[in-house]
Amino acid sequence: MLLTAWNNGAHHLSGAGYGLKMSALTRDRYFNQSWATITLELPGQSDPVEIDISKKSFWSSTCRELVSQDIGKWLISNNYAPWIPGLAPQFLPEKVGEQRFRLIEDSEERFPIDKILQRQKVKPAGLLYRFYKHEYGYKALKEKRLRITQAKDLNDPFELSGIYVSDPNMQNYLGEQKKNFLKYSGLLCFSENWTDLIMWAHYADAHKGLCLGFDVSGLPVLKVNYREKQPLVDRDIARLRNYPATHDDNSEDLPLHFFLTKSKDWQYEKEWRCFIDLVPDVDGNTYEYFSGMIKLKEVIIGLHSEETVKNIREITNKISHDIDVYEARKMTGHFALEKYWIPE
Repeated sequence: MLLTAWNNGAHHLSGAGYGLKMSALTRDRYFNQSWATITLELPGQSDPVEIDISKKSFWSSTCRELVSQDIGKWLISNNYAPWIPGLAPQFLPEKVGEQRFRLIEDSEERFPIDKILQRQKVKPAGLLYRFYKHEYGYKALKEKRLRITQAKDLNDPFELSGIYVSDPNMQNYLGEQKKNFLKYSGLLCFSENWTDLIMWAHYADAHKGLCLGFDVSGLPVLKVNYREKQPLVDRDIARLRNYPATHDDNSEDLPLHFFLTKSKDWQYEKEWRCFIDLVPDVDGNTYEYFSGMIKLKEVIIGLHSEETVKNIREITNKISHDIDVYEARKMTGHFALEKYWIPE
């Protein structure tokens, strides 16, 4: 979860018109519409700030700011404001109680993920899918949540290294960016194709597992690109730090390649991914719960699974009665699968 310093354009020395802006994903994940206010502890300040979040504008698609004159005074007194346009400081909030957060000053430079999201306009055409061994798919259904993948669990050694730079200084800079990013962020990965035989073989225990289909229209998912070679990028660090202000639309889009380019060996996965803030649960893992942002719409039982439609329906009906349950079957005359629906 990252908060970005915000101002309404006036930059009053009194601190009026300042606040902290967040993504819709952060707001919906960490804040509750039933709350009237939240309390925010600011570094070096003994008295916390109480902020009104009951306004309809805070829950709209555009105005997601924690607005407070006290935040403005703190930003100004600590030389965070005013800032160079496009380079607003960012902070890490830590939840320390019910409706209470502590702001942590973040000195580490980061790629501007929100700006990267704005550059990729493509959206998935339909549902996106996740493949599971039976025990893990069953657990996800029972607990109504998905486990976020951490860096140590990624199976591609070139993950988040989608570009090649010849300058050693740039190599070091990008290495630090990757390390810093992975401290706080994990991945939620999907495929746009549930029928792929290799996906079933690799990720669903040789067709004995489950495939879950989701409507992820509420998540900022990004489409992975596949290439024969890493794109060569020669760009100085200053230009990279000021991305996207220095971006040339006719050149390679460096941050998108950095996060989203993989070898063509992986193209059968047809992957989409979402970067999620790591907020560990008691077991050390981070989870994304089924919600308005991620809606379970289908469960497909593997071709060789011993699971029954009846058993899965008993679970999905506790989530929603709008979830379809299918069996995967061989398509006659083709090396392909098709979904078979069994009436209740």
